[in-house]
Amino acid sequence: MFIRRSNYADAYSRIKVASLSGSCTVLIFVALDVDALCACKMLSVSGLFTLMKQDFISHKIQPISGYQDLMDINQTVVLNNENLKFLILLNCGALIDLYQYLTPQDHISVYVIDSHRPWNLDNAFSNSNIFVFDDGDIEEKLYEERKAYDALVEMGDLELEKGSDDSSLVDEKENFSENENLEEELSKKKHKSSTDDEHKASESLEEEKDQEKLLDVCMYSTLLSSPHSTEYDSRKATQKKYYKYQKIISDYYDSGTWFGECISSQMYSLASDIGKEDNELLWFAVIGLTNQEMHRRMSYINRMNPLSTSDTENVKRTNGKTADDSSIRAKEEFRFMLFRHWRTKLKVWSEYGKKRLHKLFAKMGISLNQCHQVYTHMDMDLKKSLREKLDKFAPLYGLNNLVFPSFVRTFGFKCTLSASDASYGL
Repeated sequence: MFIRRSNYADAYSRIKVASLSGSCTVLIFVALDVDALCACKMLSVSGLFTLMKQDFISHKIQPISGYQDLMDINQTVVLNNENLKFLILLNCGALIDLYQYLTPQDHISVYVIDSHRPWNLDNAFSNSNIFVFDDGDIEEKLYEERKAYDALVEMGDLELEKGSDDSSLVDEKENFSENENLEEELSKKKHKSSTDDEHKASESLEEEKDQEKLLDVCMYSTLLSSPHSTEYDSRKATQKKYYKYQKIISDYYDSGTWFGECISSQMYSLASDIGKEDNELLWFAVIGLTNQEMHRRMSYINRMNPLSTSDTENVKRTNGKTADDSSIRAKEEFRFMLFRHWRTKLKVWSEYGKKRLHKLFAKMGISLNQCHQVYTHMDMDLKKSLREKLDKFAPLYGLNNLVFPSFVRTFGFKCTLSASDASYGL
């Protein structure tokens, strides 16, 4: 079944209650990607602001690189572990039927927090110990799929039963057809008996037997005409619904793969619900979100409606105002870290490409001496005008979409770190 966003805090409360036993009740499976690592850091990794550390919840972290790791850990760690109460899967498990990889146990609840789509509907809608954290997609967009899934569950084993039922109806119709042939033969025999008087005595006995069979035919045809016919029509209508619901489920699974909301953002929602949000957790959520943006995993609508950075465009300071300043602000970032992408377009490995690059710098009014400087050591006036100059001249050289909305965080007087750089560093 699925857990609505408004019920995240209730799900976390169950973990807190189970941890009162003092034993290690939580096992966290972490996929090897930036979003999962950020969510894991927010939940559990040693630090002053992690949720489970504040609530004294004993837990164990297990990184996994594939489904085989999931099966191996199930055999070695999960099975016969009476102290274990919760399995938390971060960015893994949404696409598969988990009961094929994890042995069902009544005392263990499985929490699936995953941004991969489509959901395996058995995990989302079945009444089991598997709970998936819904980012809003299931409740708002999967109404038809849920209706179809519930209907198929109610129909049960119709797919297996319909074959035998249909064959029995076919046999009944064949028997009815045979009895109709028998009736025709009976009428022929009557005609023949009226013309042939020699065999009258012997045929009279046969006629009596045929009359009895004819009576059985009439009774059988009456029986078949109403109740069996109604049952057959009802079964055909049910079968039609069955195929309709199956098509809805198949279309959902065949629609491809995509990504939902990043799970680090969902973990920040959980922290907000229980009143434990802070800048540290927000920064991890920002890194996870930025990672999705850089890999084009956000929905098209979200990417076409980026957040406004008008409030921060006039910020001049590159470091903190105070030594303990840890503020986070929105800022547009350059895609210069995608070196292979823009180097391929400029062809800088060739002399012609180098000349084009130098020509671009010349048009932008940037000397080669400044180009060889570290960005932080460049003239401030050049850095301030870099965005405007790139917007004007870069498209002439095929360099489009060099800027995307992101965030930066200030670490006092030390430095200012962008979320994109932190994501690439992870």
